[in-house]
Amino acid sequence: MCGRTPREMTGDMENATIRRISVEQAREKVAAGSGLLVCAYDDEDKFKGNHLSGAMSLAEFRSRLPSIPKDQEIIFYCALPKEASAAGRAAEYLKLRYDNVKVLAGE
Repeated sequence: MCGRTPREMTGDMENATIRRISVEQAREKVAAGSGLLVCAYDDEDKFKGNHLSGAMSLAEFRSRLPSIPKDQEIIFYCALPKEASAAGRAAEYLKLRYDNVKVLAGE
């Protein structure tokens, strides 16, 4: 996924955009219960090494997916430059028609 733009990662989705959200905005939304913060890594060790307060692992997110509404705000994050893994994961869920998917903007 590295080196590809978010537009390239969305593939056939003509008008899809991957929106960014600031750390402060994400913190507020997670604290209020209106946003889900999800680590973009499949690997549990990477999740543990990059765990943010209030975040869930990708495995936990996937297990809860059947009960997550399509308009739920979902915020993916990772530790790569330009949020490469998070942008790829966001594109994946945009394709599944989750329409309120964002990426935590790096600082």
